[in-house]
Amino acid sequence: LFPHAVVVTPNTREATTLLDILVETVADAREAARRLGDLGPAWVVVKGGHLADDGGDAVDVVYETATGELSELRLPRILTRNDHGTGCTFGAATAALMARGAGVPAALDAAKRFVHAGLASSAGWHLGAGHGPVGKLAAEGAVRAFASVLGLPTTIARLNVCYGPTGWGGVRGEFLGR
Repeated sequence: LFPHAVVVTPNTREATTLLDILVETVADAREAARRLGDLGPAWVVVKGGHLADDGGDAVDVVYETATGELSELRLPRILTRNDHGTGCTFGAATAALMARGAGVPAALDAAKRFVHAGLASSAGWHLGAGHGPVGKLAAEGAVRAFASVLGLPTTIARLNVCYGPTGWGGVRGEFLGR
């Protein structure tokens, strides 16, 4: 399927499996992105949520196959257990933005900011044992990032799914303005 893909977004573990190499550092992710690019997609993003030498940032390595250009999507790491679904959210956000007409670089940048805002909004959630979900509904910055890439008005409303120490707490709405 890779030769038919515009963008592929493997994480480091997936890149390790696909290429049978270890992907543990930013340099490893750069090499993996190049090698995955040889399989035919137009763009490769090696999601580096846990790279060893990231300097405290969450670093994703981006490779444009046509030009051979490597770049990075880099934002400060958010320490949270609520990171389940970050890769799928990134891929879905990228696809949604591209479907709405955004170019690949703009879509990748906005998707990165969307996931980052979701991580920030859910960092304090305590939803039981294990890894919780990345927050997608409560991220004002994420919605604004999407709107700006798509050229949409930034009048937005936010719904928060409320969980408390005793469990489900309902939904509350909030107007965020322009």
